Amino acid sequence: MTNHGDDCYLFYYSNCAKGDRCPFRHCHAAKGSEVVCSLWQESCCF
Repeated sequence: MTNHGDDCYLFYYSNCAKGDRCPFRHCHAAKGSEVVCSLWQESCCF
């Protein structure tokens, strides 16, 4: 499940043991990408 909000640091760089219970976003497409979408930065998408 993808949570809305900030990316989970642990998921982004390695592995987050909280899974769906984590309050932060787990997005496989964003994992390892240093490029941040400008629309995401402006809170225009979820």
